[in-house]
Amino acid sequence: MSDPNYAERARRLEEQHVGLRRQMAEIAASIAATEDQIANTFEKMAQQRSASDAEHLLAQAEKARSYAVKERGRAADYGDDD
Repeated sequence: MSDPNYAERARRLEEQHVGLRRQMAEIAASIAATEDQIANTFEKMAQQRSASDAEHLLAQAEKARSYAVKERGRAADYGDDD
């Protein structure tokens, strides 16, 4: 039995798929931007703290930047409409 609505349902599912991937890409890009802002904040705070505090803050900034890179990669992956 063939389903007369199959093509329409398939088209709608593909549109949803593309839309969800776009949303995920936008969210990942937003997370990356937020992580960059967090890193900037840690770096600014490090300039005003003692050496031991600054070392910890700079390590946290590095982690945030690393996470931002990962999220930008996810955004790129989700943005690819294979």
